[in-house]
Parts: sequence; structure tokens; C-alpha cells
Amino acid sequence: MGSALSSYKSKRRDKKEYKRLLEAFQRSHIAPNIGLATQKYRAATEMMKEIEALERKLFFEQVALNVTENRCDFLDDNYRLLHDNETSLYWQKSSCQTNLEALKKKQEAIQFSRFKDENPLEQWVVCSLPNLYFGRVETLSSCH
Repeated sequence: MGSALSSYKSKRRDKKEYKRLLEAFQRSHIAPNIGLATQKYRAATEMMKEIEALERKLFFEQVALNVTENRCDFLDDNYRLLHDNETSLYWQKSSCQTNLEALKKKQEAIQFSRFKDENPLEQWVVCSLPNLYFGRVETLSSCH
């Protein structure tokens, strides 16, 4: 029984020693790996943060670009409409002016024809020069 107890104790001591050596070995290999893993993890998290920041910046730049493109399109459309309206207004104005001039000429012609109907040409006399004054014979007697 003494030899069995001593062999049990020696096996137990060997197990404890093996366990202590294994833990020491794992600590010595895990500790740098843990440090390396944490460094890699930190680097990865920093890279992820940088990527997120760049993605956010890119998103805002795309939004700004879309806004400026939309604004440019809006301004371009409004400028085109303004130009079309100005052109249309110019043509309307020119046609209105042409119509007004035609109506004035027509009115003058009608007035002149009425004046000719009321005052025949035979009764016209030149009253003074260089300002030509046309009047009726009855009214000319008052000029002299």
C-alpha cells in the first residue's frame, strides 16, 4: 500500500507540475498573442471608424452634389423659361406695337378722308411759308 500511495502522490505531483507548466506556457504564448490580438482589434476598429467616416463624408458629398445638380437643373429650367417668356413677350410687344402703328395709320387715314370729304381740295390755300398751313378759305381771311 505504501508503494501505491507514493505512486499516486508522484502522479498527482506530476499532473500539478504538468498543469503549472502548461498554464505558464499558455500564458507566455497567449499574452503576446492577446496583445497582438488587441492591437489588431484596435487597428481594425480604427480602420472601421475611418471607413465609416469616409463613407459618411462620401454620402454627404453625394447629397450635396445631388442638391447642387438639382439646383442647377432648377435654375437652368427657370432661366430657360424666363428666356422663353422674354422672347414671347418681345414678340407680343412687337406685334402689339405693329398693330398699334397700323391702327394709328388707319385712324389718321380715316380722319384725313373725313377731313377731305368735309373740305374739298379746291378750297385749300397755303397761308404761310415755310410752315405750311392748310385751312379753309373762310378761315384764311382771318389770317391776313
